[in-house]
Amino acid sequence: MKIKVLPSDLKIQFKDKRLEMAVRIALSTALRISELLSLKIEDITYWEGDKLRVKSVVKVKVKNTSKKVQNRYEEVYLPVKLREAILDYIVDFLGRTEGYLFSAHRHGKIPMSRKTLWRLWKDCLKENGVKENYRFHDLRHTAISDFYRQCKDIVETAMFARHKKIDITREYTHINFEELKSEIEKFNGKVWERMTQ
Repeated sequence: MKIKVLPSDLKIQFKDKRLEMAVRIALSTALRISELLSLKIEDITYWEGDKLRVKSVVKVKVKNTSKKVQNRYEEVYLPVKLREAILDYIVDFLGRTEGYLFSAHRHGKIPMSRKTLWRLWKDCLKENGVKENYRFHDLRHTAISDFYRQCKDIVETAMFARHKKIDITREYTHINFEELKSEIEKFNGKVWERMTQ
């Protein structure tokens, strides 16, 4: 399957608050769907006196690729604006301080299913007139690609994506030949400057 990223000029209007928050988190953190749907409010928040706060670093249970390790957790940084949006979502929309962040029912005891998230995503794209068949996982590709374009560091990008192998990160970065040519020209300009001094 071809790895796709969402166009940077694509603007989406959301009717469903859960989906909007899921998309914001996916684009800000590059969380996988299973990691996103397993988030519990009590694992990502703490109380400071009588005020609820969202942690800046949370541990997410990651997909287990090894039979030797039962549960593996990785740390994910939540940027300030995202923490503020999550807090608003918890307080104003959910109105509860425990249970799954994305749940099947209002009480939060059962996580939202992948199928439900997929349906919400597909419906949203259709309502916004998007003809391209973007999967929810393509938000992860988009986040990783955008992060790389900003920092231009494959190692930092691999850490952001929580990839064990740089080759996987390279597939996600979506650098095309035209971009590579542009970077080579910039680099070569510096080489020539050095040689003429």
